[in-house]
This record gives sequence, structure tokens and C-alpha cells, in this order.
Amino acid sequence: MRQKDIEKDPRKWMAALMFIAFAVGIFALVFLNVGPPGIVIDGADIDFDGQSPTVVGGRMFVPLDGVPEALGFDAIWNVDKQTITLVGNGLEMTFVINDNNFAVNGKNSKLNTPARIVDDNPMLPLRFLAEVLGHQVCWDSRANAANITTRPIDADVDMSRAMIATREGHAMVITGDGSLWGWGRNRNGEVGDGTTEARHRPVRIMDDVVYVSVGSSHTMAIKSDGSLWGWGRNEEGQLGDGTNEERRSPVHIMDDVVSVAANNIFTMAVTSDGTLWSWGINWNNRIVTEGFVDIYEPFKLMEDVTYVTTGLAHSMVIKTDGSLWGWEVKTHGMFMGDSIPDSIPEMLMEDVVAASSSYWNAMAITADGGLWHGWSINPSDILEGVVPERGGFSHWKDDVRTVSVGGWHIMVIMDDGSLWGAGDNYWGQLGNGDREHQFHFIHLMDDVADVWACELSTFVILNDGSLWGWGSSSALLGDDELGARQQNHLHPMLIMIGS
Repeated sequence: MRQKDIEKDPRKWMAALMFIAFAVGIFALVFLNVGPPGIVIDGADIDFDGQSPTVVGGRMFVPLDGVPEALGFDAIWNVDKQTITLVGNGLEMTFVINDNNFAVNGKNSKLNTPARIVDDNPMLPLRFLAEVLGHQVCWDSRANAANITTRPIDADVDMSRAMIATREGHAMVITGDGSLWGWGRNRNGEVGDGTTEARHRPVRIMDDVVYVSVGSSHTMAIKSDGSLWGWGRNEEGQLGDGTNEERRSPVHIMDDVVSVAANNIFTMAVTSDGTLWSWGINWNNRIVTEGFVDIYEPFKLMEDVTYVTTGLAHSMVIKTDGSLWGWEVKTHGMFMGDSIPDSIPEMLMEDVVAASSSYWNAMAITADGGLWHGWSINPSDILEGVVPERGGFSHWKDDVRTVSVGGWHIMVIMDDGSLWGAGDNYWGQLGNGDREHQFHFIHLMDDVADVWACELSTFVILNDGSLWGWGSSSALLGDDELGARQQNHLHPMLIMIGS
């Protein structure tokens, strides 16, 4: 995200104002000598028997006898190892004095500000509450206090065989028992709970779900019996229920579905007989038919298809013989250069086992584990020195098991379960602790079962069943319209704990 993009988005200014307000409060503490700050958690003042909260280097630190206990944790101080361990709520978090590394249930991560010793007392950075647990931390300069609003974390959820799908604004996850959960901004009912209220933690939507895909403002889910259900925005007919009426709860669309891809303004689905169907807006013939503007019901496109994925101006399918086919808006020339008209499917590659698309980027994995990238509008904006020829695919990496493409960043899981990422990082969507663009793949974490990259953030499910996310809080917590909570999470934030 460049400066000109920030100027167009009032949410970023709101986030900047909140940061300035917090900084002003800290300035007052340090230079105006207004006394030690207070801590308020969910409206209750916290009492401290000994050491009070303090500010060091512009950062607020809290002792172990107040805040952790109020949040349901037992705090253990190991003077020999110089570690602080918090145990409770299904979590065990270990912090090392003067070390940015910390661990949550044995998984290593990093903090922007480490724990430290203040006046011979071990202290924790207040910011860790927001970074690790996703709690809201705001400064009240008039009361000289930090206000914390907690966000409950769902624990002991069966996350075996789980699946995550997100867009910037809302997210859906299928747990191991087939239940579908959702959260996010929910302006058009895209979460599916029957309301348009923003949901900042997962809410249960339906059961017996095996696959889910999300557009910017609508959601499509396949149940175990093959039935397809949709909800959310429907102004362009993207739900396929024969209307353009918004749906805030799941409605039945069709049967015998094995794969679905929800785009921002249209949807594509594959049925068990290999037929590809689509519906929604047909601007620039994106869904391969002429003479229609909006298509409100499933329209048959092609046969012998097993999987479909869509980007902003293109679509790709994997056919039963392993070949990858694609079509697009002609002006972008992502796959086929300038000579092919709009909406004529062309074979792109053979021996393909997986594919991912988002906005202007397309990726594919071949049976030998090779990762390939199709030509994009600005491919050099992602990786340095790897620019596919216009209208072609270029090889990027080997031994890849899973790929997910965000707006301008890419996440891959290797055969050994390690997670690697590259590309844009302005919002912290790589989760490596900074906001620097990475032109080469960097190692991020291990033991990863699944990954989903969206425009400004990333979600992962680890092998232990825990669900983590990082990047813009608009997708992590559905906070895009709540300026007080808007922030970037540069490190993994825990969302759900697997059983």
C-alpha cells in the first residue's frame, strides 16, 4: 500500500490519530509527571499491591500481580532462566527478559517490545495483550489510564481437517466436526448469522460443511451432501438464487457441487459430473458468455472440470486430465498475451494439482511440487529477478505443497510443513515482525497445515489445530469501521485453540 493509497483511505488516518493520541498520553506520563498510569480491563480498575505500571522508552509495562490475573492467567517468574510464564485459558505463554522471542503453547513467535526488569521487578509490555490475544488497548489521557477491552478466544475447538477462507473484511473457518464459523464486518450479512452486525470473534453459522469460499461481501459453502449454500451481498446476482436480494442467512443454491469459487461480483462452481457453472455480473465477459449483464442463476460453461479459482480479471480451472485452463479480460494479458480475445479458455499448463488466484496474480503447483507464477500486471512488485514472460508461466520454487495468493503477497507451505512468504508487507501480512517488502521467499514458521492469504492479511492453521492470523485487523477482527481498534498485527495473533 503506497502513500497515495493511504491518502484515499480515511481508516488509515483514523488509525494514525489513535496512535498519536496514545503517544500524547505517554508523553504526558514521562514529561509532565502526572503519576503512574492506571489499567482498566472491561470497565474494572485494576489494583496493584507492589510495583505499579510504568513507562520506559515510550512503552508501557505492567507487573505480574495485576493484569495477568485479571485476564485469567497465573504468572510464574523464573529468576534463574529470566522467564515469565502465563498459564490459563488453554494457553501457556513464555516470555524471556530482554528477548523479543516468546512462545505460545510451544510455538515460537516475536514481540515488538520484550519483557524487561524495572526496579528489580519483572514486567510485561502492555502491547503484547493486543499482539498475542487481539485485545483492544486504548489510552484515556483524561483518566491517565489504559483501557483494555478483552476478546474471548474460542478454546478446545476440534480443528482436525479444518479449512479457512477469507477476504479483506470477513473470514470463515470449517472445524473438524464440519461446523462453519464466521466473523468480520458483516455489512451485507456475509458472515451469515442473520444480522449485519460486525462480529469480532467467530460465531457458529451451520453444520455438515466440507468446503467454503468467500467473496468480498458474500459467502458460498458446500455441505457434506453436495448442496451449495450462499449468503451476503447479491446485488449483482453473485449468490445464484435467481434474485438480486441480499441474504443474511444461508439459502440453498444447487446440488451435487464439489468445488466453488466466490469472486467479488460473480461465483463459479463445479458439480460432481465435472460441469463448470457460473453466475453473477458478466462485465467484460468474465464468465464466458455474451449477451448478458447479470446472470442470477447457474449458467453452464464447460465440462471435465475438477477445480476452479478466480481473480479480479481472470479465472482458472483444473480439468480432469490435470491441464490448467484460463481466461481473462483481454487488456491485462496475464496468461495469453494480447492476441487472444476476452473469455476464450486456453490451456496454460499440464500436470497441475493445485492453483490459486487473487486480483492480478495467478499461481499453480505441478505434480512434481514445482511452483509456477503466471504473468501479472506488475510481477516485479512481488519477487525480484523473477518476471514471467507476458502470456506465460515461470517456475519459482520446488517442493511446494500448498500455495495461497493475497493481493500482492504469496504464502506457500513446503513439503516439510514450513511456511514461507514473499511480496508486499505494508500491513504486516507476512507476519515476520516488520513492514518491509520481501523480494525473496523468507521462512516464517513450521508445522503449518493450511494457509490462506487475502488482500491485506494472512491466516494459518497449525498441525496442533490452532488458528492464527496477522496483518490488517479489518479481516482478523472485522475492525475496518472501528477506528479505535484499527491496527496492524505484525506478528501472529491467536484466534482459535484446537483441541
